[in-house]
Amino acid sequence: MNIDPEPVSFLDKLFRKTGRFYPIIILLVLQILSTPLLVILSIIPAHENAQFNSFQLEKLILIEIIGLSFRNLLMLILFYLFNQSVFRRLAIPTEMKNEDIHPDLEKKAWKQATTASRNIILFEFLGLIILVLIPILLYGSKWLYLRFDQMLYLSLSVFAAAIAILLLESMSIDQFFEPILMAVLPDQFNDQISGIKGIPIWLKLTVSLLGLVFICLLLVIPVSYNQAKEIYLDSTKSFALLSETLRILIKAGIGGIVVGGFLSISIASEFTLPFRKMIRLFKKLENGDLSQRIGVSLPDEFGKLNIYINDMINHLQILNSTLEQKVADRTAELQQMNALLEIELNERRKAEEQLSYSALHDPLTNLPNRALFSDRLNHTLERSRRRNNYSYAVFFMDLDRFKVVNDNLGHDTGDLLLIETAQRINSCIRSEDTVARLGGDEFVILLEESDDPGYYVKVAERILHKMAFPALLDDHKVFVSVSLGIVLGSDNYTKAEDILRDADIAMYQAKKRGRGRYEIFNPSMLDHVISQLQLETAMRTALENGQFVVYYQPIIQLGKNKIVGFEALLRWNHPTKGLLLPADFISIAEETGLIVPIGYWVIQEACRQLRDWITQNPHNSNLSVNVNLSPKQFSDQELIEKITTIIDDYQLKTSHLKLGITETLIIENRETVSMTLTRLREIGVHVEIDDFGTGYSSLGYLNMLPVDTLKIDRSFIHQIKENNSGIEIVQTILALARSLGMNVIAEGVETNTQLESLKTLGCDYVQGFLFYEALEPQEAVKLIQV
Repeated sequence: MNIDPEPVSFLDKLFRKTGRFYPIIILLVLQILSTPLLVILSIIPAHENAQFNSFQLEKLILIEIIGLSFRNLLMLILFYLFNQSVFRRLAIPTEMKNEDIHPDLEKKAWKQATTASRNIILFEFLGLIILVLIPILLYGSKWLYLRFDQMLYLSLSVFAAAIAILLLESMSIDQFFEPILMAVLPDQFNDQISGIKGIPIWLKLTVSLLGLVFICLLLVIPVSYNQAKEIYLDSTKSFALLSETLRILIKAGIGGIVVGGFLSISIASEFTLPFRKMIRLFKKLENGDLSQRIGVSLPDEFGKLNIYINDMINHLQILNSTLEQKVADRTAELQQMNALLEIELNERRKAEEQLSYSALHDPLTNLPNRALFSDRLNHTLERSRRRNNYSYAVFFMDLDRFKVVNDNLGHDTGDLLLIETAQRINSCIRSEDTVARLGGDEFVILLEESDDPGYYVKVAERILHKMAFPALLDDHKVFVSVSLGIVLGSDNYTKAEDILRDADIAMYQAKKRGRGRYEIFNPSMLDHVISQLQLETAMRTALENGQFVVYYQPIIQLGKNKIVGFEALLRWNHPTKGLLLPADFISIAEETGLIVPIGYWVIQEACRQLRDWITQNPHNSNLSVNVNLSPKQFSDQELIEKITTIIDDYQLKTSHLKLGITETLIIENRETVSMTLTRLREIGVHVEIDDFGTGYSSLGYLNMLPVDTLKIDRSFIHQIKENNSGIEIVQTILALARSLGMNVIAEGVETNTQLESLKTLGCDYVQGFLFYEALEPQEAVKLIQV
């Protein structure tokens, strides 16, 4: 459906530029134009009749301008408050379809738009009387000492001016509001008809005719009365007075004729413009163009007529389309089939192109994906084999702590970060270089043929510098660094996979060495990775084949000089390397997650061994075994259930098992740790903080955690020298533990000086090489039997 096109008017251009501010601007312009006109039309005729002195005239003009200004401001405020639906509707982009707009908003906006002109005229007229005329009369009577006849002349002049402005605005304001009506016009016929609430035509005509009469009367009658009075009071009956009277009457009559003529022209334009639009539309309909519609520009009977005409054309168009369709269906089947075939071929071609593009590009960043990057890298390898000294480099890049962004700000923000990263990388390389996204937060870069030997390092530094700036993503400022692994081209490479593997290895080396940096690959890195993989495989085999063993280091109660328990320490009886300590393999177990099953095996083995010792030595039934938990094992949701099951399986008391956690684990996740510790205490398992004093930050909430024992880290024990030097930290930890009702174990006691100092300080328990090393089970049981 097309609205009958007309030359683009100034009002249409203004509406397109100002949008939802257009109504306020129009109302403001009308007020700016009408205010001086009101002053002129009211004050000048009144002055002619009332003969104000200069002081009265100046004050009256000033008071009228102030009153009109206040009325205008109040009108702007009321107009905005009573027509908010119109402003909200005009704020919606014009390209937005009407079906996407809420129906209630569409109806309210249409109703308010059609009643806006009527309300403006009514409120302006009432405002002029209440806010301008009445204050002027009160002020003139009290402070300007106006006579009754002067106030009467002034009132009649103001009424005449008000009626004149009312008629002018009633004839013209709808034309100013035409762009608004066209913008908020609903799609539905019923909504259009029911929403027409403007001033009816009969009322406009009636008001216009009566207004013309009243204007003439209000302009002529006061003048006639005043001059008749002057003639009556003039005893000389001078010819000059009669001439002046005739001149004033003619002047007033001419004023009335001018105002009436101008209003008549406005009335004629008001009522002929809709007919001209309809005639132009009918001419186009006569030529068979049923797509044209007439614009609903007036909120009155003309507007309703336009709506009915448009609805009638809609029905005619539907009927015409139905008839044409029936004829076209019979004659255009082959054309439709050809068109369908052509469309299908085009769609298939586009789908193939899209599939081809999608198969080689990342949908999020539009960068090449692994397949396309590998293809380009293979071509680079072929060129390097054909040409001597062909230089190239491959970067493997990973965002540091990207998971933190995803987990805390959401995956949408994470996607925005990946897009921002792709753009920053592209800005750091040449157009002939290639950057691709492999998946997740991993990117790879292929740089080729640089005359500058240091170009590749410069690019890496440029990327690190570029990524150091914060990214603004959905009102979040995100700081993120990257780790880069670099492989420089070499004749040793024949496969793209090998290059990517080595670049990945170098990238992980950069992460291990602090993140936010780059590392250039060297063969020793690959050897280390292979060694780690072999160690991981061997660990899995060791767990399956029972190669892990548990050693036990006694814990001595100083007061009784008695063994009260053992700390279970893991060892690996490697088939080729011999007995390995945890430092040789525990970090790999943490990385791979093997630490969890290994940890449960240690608990199970320690409980089994303790059960056997107690069974064989009932007099030592109060022995306990201490087992350290890894952070991953402590985070296991089934930890409590599994520990309870192990204790029950070996018919032990929960007090027989003591679990150790690191101070760092408490600091990183205090709330979760506190909940788990509370559940362990509820089932009766004691908990100790291992290596206490190395975490620096747990003192602030130590009293809030359900912890039973502190183990002083061996580094503090080793600081104790002769003459009690280096004893201060140990003394402080012991005092803290006593105040909180906790036991203390000093680990790593190796000299008599350390032992005597600990006794002096009143330490509860000790363990270390001064007493016993970690022992095999068959050696440890001998100590119990003593």
